[in-house]
Order: sequence, then structure tokens, then C-alpha cells
Amino acid sequence: WGNSYLGRVLYGNHSLAIKNTTLGAFTHIYVHTRSLLGVNPDGAKVEVCDVKGEDTLALVSADATTAPWGIVEVTFHSDPGCSDAAMRWAAVVATSNDGNAEKAMDGKTTTAWRSACSTCAAGIEQLKILGVCRPEEVRCVKVFQCKGDGTFGCELGSSTSRTSALRLEMNGQEVFTWRSLIGFPSLREEHLTVSGRRRRASFNTYESAATLERTTNCMNNPPTFACTASPR
Repeated sequence: WGNSYLGRVLYGNHSLAIKNTTLGAFTHIYVHTRSLLGVNPDGAKVEVCDVKGEDTLALVSADATTAPWGIVEVTFHSDPGCSDAAMRWAAVVATSNDGNAEKAMDGKTTTAWRSACSTCAAGIEQLKILGVCRPEEVRCVKVFQCKGDGTFGCELGSSTSRTSALRLEMNGQEVFTWRSLIGFPSLREEHLTVSGRRRRASFNTYESAATLERTTNCMNNPPTFACTASPR
């Protein structure tokens, strides 16, 4: 086997437009740095994945809210503990305020997406990623919802808040719904997990109580820090 040259970009650029190319038996794309000394043979690789627009994953607010629903960041993972790299996607859309949908998936905690509705009915608002590489392999959702206190990209005074129930959908079909998510006194990153190789397998928890359906990482504290929950 051999390599096929696709192109090059200047330092600081983060994308390369590739013309229609026959992949044949190629399975990975490699990126190498180049200097006056030549090309570095140790390159970073990413697996080639042929996707369709119908390959989607969506996170839906499954409970009514009395304020706009806000998300600082959300990522989907194939590892049950969300410890691997986020699943790749081609585009992100939202039911409302679509122009700012990518703010929920830009890797920044200083930006956030929020719904356009001020009081949102259950099942109306969702964030969806299109062109997902093997969406059926999703096993964990990492989500960072707004609290409405103007921190972490959530608008101050807008009453942007969190939903107490979330539904995961793949290709328009329900995978699982997490209900009665506990409210916290400050922002939290939640790991919502599903175990097993099949989409309909039961969801597991990474906490001691078997009735819980998620783990929580306290901001600015190690994972072993004991979070104190408050009622909704």
C-alpha cells in the first residue's frame, strides 16, 4: 500500500478543502508538519468515516422549562465514561436560535447556546449534530447546562436555565431519557451514560446509588470532590 497526497496549508490554518477523491482502500488521513529540515514522519492521524446527513444525534429537552434552555457545551462519546475523544460531526443545528447552535459545541466555556422560547414545552427544543461518524456507537453524553447566573457564557439577566430531563435521539429515534436530573447550586458538567453494545441496553451509573443515572464533576475541583446537591 502507499500514500496519496491531499494538499497542504500554512501554519495556523485548521482546515483543508479536499476535492472529490476516491478513497479506495485508504482508511486514515495523516497530518504532518513541515519545516526547513523536511517533513516530520510522525504525523497525527484521523480515521476516514463516510457519513450521510441522516446520521444524526440529538439532545432534547424532555421537560417543560419556565426560562430559555441554555447549554454551554455538549459532546457525544462512544466510551461509557465519556473519557475518549468526542464523536465527529459535520454540522450542528438547533430547533430555535439556530445561528448560535455551534456555541454549544465550540469547545469553549465562555460561550453558550440558548433557546428562543421563554417558556418551553417538553420535547420542543433540541440540539442536533448531522453527519455523525457511526452514531449507533454513542455510549455517553457530556453536557454542561446553564444555571442563569451569567457565568460560563450564560447570559446574565436572561434567566437562561437548565432542563430537569433530557432525551437522547439517534436518527430521529429515542435512545434513552434521563428524568428528574437534580439541580445544583452552581454549574456542573454531567456525564449521562449508556452501557452495552446495543442501543436499547439499560443505562448504568458511575455513582454508588443504583438509582442515579449520571455522574457529576464539580467545576474547579477534582473528580473525587463531593458535590452537594440542592433541590430543584
